[in-house]
Amino acid sequence: MRQECDYEAEKATASAPVNIAYYRWESLYISCIELRGVKFRGMSNQLSRKS
Repeated sequence: MRQECDYEAEKATASAPVNIAYYRWESLYISCIELRGVKFRGMSNQLSRKS
């Protein structure tokens, strides 16, 4: 599902200006996975690490 949603978001943002492409991609990706019933809790690189 992650790969499918990533692909769909990439496809939809392919022609977006570079300075906003990531924000559009992220929004579309989150919408895609939530429509499939998965609660979005953040990207793995955004999660805080416990020391």
